[in-house]
Amino acid sequence: MERGWVKLYRQIVEWEWFKEPATAHLFIYLLAKANREPARYKGVDIPAGGLTTSLKALADATGLTIMQVRTALKHLISTQEVTKIATPKYTLLIVNNWDLYQVDNTISNKRTTNEQQTNNKQITTNKNIRSKNKEVRSINSTSGLPPDLDEIGQVITYLNEKAGKRFNPGSKASRSPVSARINEGARVEDLKAVIDIKVSQWKGDPKMDAYLTPQTLFRPANFERYLNEVPKNKATNKEQMQAEYGGLWL
Repeated sequence: MERGWVKLYRQIVEWEWFKEPATAHLFIYLLAKANREPARYKGVDIPAGGLTTSLKALADATGLTIMQVRTALKHLISTQEVTKIATPKYTLLIVNNWDLYQVDNTISNKRTTNEQQTNNKQITTNKNIRSKNKEVRSINSTSGLPPDLDEIGQVITYLNEKAGKRFNPGSKASRSPVSARINEGARVEDLKAVIDIKVSQWKGDPKMDAYLTPQTLFRPANFERYLNEVPKNKATNKEQMQAEYGGLWL
């Protein structure tokens, strides 16, 4: 059995999935089983925070049913807790922001054999952790602005406000699809328009609300089509259109 610890923050009790037993149970299992350091499996590089598994393996290890595992993974993926990469032979799951939350895990593990730490070492460790966290928060921010203030961060923050989500404006997973559309010539206003349209259609829908994510909204195959759709509450019949825009409709 693998030994050591992972950190579990007190704020987890305020986490949106904390009262979903299967989702919380699976996430804690993934934290405990994820690689502490980068590794390689059958020619595939697996980052720290990642593990190769399958639905059946997760079900066997957690005591959940395969359906419960499938639903729990859908929850975790929808809120960017976990990234899933599927292959014909196995599934790679990656706990997002692993470095941010577990960066000093190896330091904590070493303390099992030496609980007596000097004040100077503790101060040095804390400084190193703060420095590492600053690096993580600034990931992929090429504008020189904090991640939540540049154009990409503004779009993610807008999505959070409109859809009631908590995507990290500094995370690569959230920023990549937004950055790709902007690099293709889309304006921030265009991305916000897609958010407004899909929020009007999907927010509160038990099936579709989970797809209000940067990956779905700004996927190349979806973005232009979504941009040309009409918001759900937009006036569409002749009388409403006449009242809004004037003129005669034949």
